[in-house]
Amino acid sequence: MNLNKPKKLSSRNRNAKKVILAVTAVSVVIAMSCVTAFAAVSTTDFINKTSTVLTAVISLIGAGLGVWGVVNLIEGYGNDNPGAKSQGMKQFMAN
Repeated sequence: MNLNKPKKLSSRNRNAKKVILAVTAVSVVIAMSCVTAFAAVSTTDFINKTSTVLTAVISLIGAGLGVWGVVNLIEGYGNDNPGAKSQGMKQFMAN
């Protein structure tokens, strides 16, 4: 009768967990030291620049998705099957 006992980790997996723990601890210490290094930066300037960059990135992502949608739409109309075009138009008009 198997009661789904947890398997013991191999030594390789245990060592990998230790390495991941050590790397995480070191990265937290480095991140905390970076915070103190950038404490002299004006918060409002940082927020304004971050807002500008995020606005630009989101606009570019939206434009890329729009272009991708138009290309997919044009590819659909270039299909050799005329029935697919009429089906797409029926769905468009129904919604």
